Amino acid sequence: MTVHGWDLRAPTGSLEDMTDNGIELTARQDRRDHVHPGLTATLRRPAVHLGIALGVLNLLDLGRFEPAGFLTWLLPLLALCYLVLGVARRRRTTREILTRQSAGLLLFTVIALVALVVDATIGQYVVAAGYLAHAAWDYAHRDGRVVPRWFVDFCVPFDILIAASLVLAALR
Repeated sequence: MTVHGWDLRAPTGSLEDMTDNGIELTARQDRRDHVHPGLTATLRRPAVHLGIALGVLNLLDLGRFEPAGFLTWLLPLLALCYLVLGVARRRRTTREILTRQSAGLLLFTVIALVALVVDATIGQYVVAAGYLAHAAWDYAHRDGRVVPRWFVDFCVPFDILIAASLVLAALR
């Protein structure tokens, strides 16, 4: 029997070779022991591929940042999706879900509004930080209680790559 990369086998030697509980633990040498199995499974999901593809497309087009543009308002729109999907997926929506998702919507809307009132370059960094925060928000919702897992799988790489593209465009 294998548990977390350890072989649990009955000892083959004498009684002196046995541990206190009668089981000998030996490290199992596995060619994949350095790769977390959950990461490998996640990278095989189509939604992850789509998020990476759309994020890379944005990286290829490092155009001028428009504070009132699409990427700024996509941030609160994604948070609104969490609120709507959270309500739609639950037969009995809990107050906790409504409160947390409303707080997230408020936070990402404030980030977008701040980007409108500060200098455009600073606003670009603010929106990039918002996308990194949204990636963390996505990761916190990976259990599937609020949004489907595919939504999280898409958003995490997409958000990180959008943030990277905003920072790279600001540095050009």
